Amino acid sequence: MDLDEMKAVWSDLGDQLEKQKKLNQDLIMKMTQEKSSSRLGRIIRMELFGITVSGIILVYLIANFAQLTNWPALAGGIGMAIILGIAIVFGAKIILKARKIDLIKNTYNTVIDRFNEFRAMLKFYKKLSIWTNAFSIICVIPVTYTLFLKENILDNLEGAGISLLMGFVLAPIVLYLTIRFYSRNMSQVKKALNDIDFKDQ
Repeated sequence: MDLDEMKAVWSDLGDQLEKQKKLNQDLIMKMTQEKSSSRLGRIIRMELFGITVSGIILVYLIANFAQLTNWPALAGGIGMAIILGIAIVFGAKIILKARKIDLIKNTYNTVIDRFNEFRAMLKFYKKLSIWTNAFSIICVIPVTYTLFLKENILDNLEGAGISLLMGFVLAPIVLYLTIRFYSRNMSQVKKALNDIDFKDQ
């Protein structure tokens, strides 16, 4: 075998290795995309559920707003409407940002940037949820008394106190479980992205 033939063989081997490397990279990208999409899909489904429930409650609240005749129910109704509106807007934004995290359509660096933006939004939303948690309980109870129990909360302060106490006990538990759900899924997405040992396609 002369020198030119050896060069041709080495060139052919180099091309094959490059093709194999590209195939391996594509396979890793697809597997990582599947893992991240699965976890992000859970978050998207949760947000879709939240938007749907919030939307139904908001429509019902607006349709029956005229029944909120006492000041606690009226103030609670306005507060609830604001909280539900915020939840719907943030839910939609979270879904849009989650769907932009795509390793197949974008470069690794672009995906990382979008993931960091998504994580920053979730952190802000978590803080906002903690602050609105107590406020939402105060808003919901007088509205519930008026619309569902057909009772003025001012006429049953003892019952209202018990309801508030139960709300302040249960709401943090629900909030903790929700935050834990998001944190676990986000950590799995981050782990899948960190498993890639190259920085660009």
